[in-house]
Amino acid sequence: QQQNNGRRLLSQTRRYSFWTPPLRGQPTTLALVGDVGQTENSSKTMHHIWQATNPIAGASSSQHHPVTQLLIAGDMPYSHSNPERWLSFFKLHQTLFTSTLLHVQAGNHEIECDTK
Repeated sequence: QQQNNGRRLLSQTRRYSFWTPPLRGQPTTLALVGDVGQTENSSKTMHHIWQATNPIAGASSSQHHPVTQLLIAGDMPYSHSNPERWLSFFKLHQTLFTSTLLHVQAGNHEIECDTK
């Protein structure tokens, strides 16, 4: 808790929720991507996935099962040991990552070695 002019504030940050995988027998649709990066193409790809999670956001009305889970198969921000690249990666894809069940598998570009 923080103090602000005598008032207590619980938090200055936005609240987020999370989802667990669907129950057995419930439909699920998995989107799978890898080598995402932070390019215009990767931004478009992730936006298309976000649209597929939410038919109202523009996914085809003929889509019976919206995307319910996203699996990133490694090589996410290509940070090259720069923590700012991680921050910008998550900020760029924040809308998708905060609205979809996310699974991540580390790839070879997530391995950070001390080169000193």
